[in-house]
Amino acid sequence: MIGYMNSTITLESSKVVLDLQDPDFITIRFYQGSRCIAHVHVSPRDNKSLKLTDRDLQFGNEYTLMMEEVNASDTTESA
Repeated sequence: MIGYMNSTITLESSKVVLDLQDPDFITIRFYQGSRCIAHVHVSPRDNKSLKLTDRDLQFGNEYTLMMEEVNASDTTESA
């Protein structure tokens, strides 16, 4: 599936949750109080996988969610 979206949105939120429970996609949830006001689902393109950092996230820094190229028939990790 190929899908592209380009937009800029400003949200006022009291909490942002990065949900990593499913290895096939990442969900980012934005809350105002206890009410979820927006979901953003990030999934890799075909033949890619998600790679996450194992370090603590810090305010004042910018982080990139990397998507690596993989061969679906190969079980070894990509470089």
